[in-house]
Amino acid sequence: FINNREDLTMEDVETSIKLVKNGHKTVIYNFHVEFPAAMYPTLVEATPILNKWREAAVQENISFFAATTIREPLGHALSFFNFFHVATDEDYWSPFTNLEPTEENFLK
Repeated sequence: FINNREDLTMEDVETSIKLVKNGHKTVIYNFHVEFPAAMYPTLVEATPILNKWREAAVQENISFFAATTIREPLGHALSFFNFFHVATDEDYWSPFTNLEPTEENFLK
């Protein structure tokens, strides 16, 4: 299991191929994007690498499966609000202002 939260590169492709071929491991790669962090590529930007990854796997006779998880919209909105807006003063990384967790603030 590789939990990468920041980027997706050809190095990831090469590492996963080696782990499967040489280490006889199953690789599950979790590419987790945290909007609105601009340094994370979108799925559209990651598609060329995913396509190259699929091609490399086929060349090495390795199974490749890509999937995405789409969250239920209201649950995602609540999670986003709580994570990015209901932050403590210690969360210096948040690009948003701190808000009280009220329905009024959520609906803004």
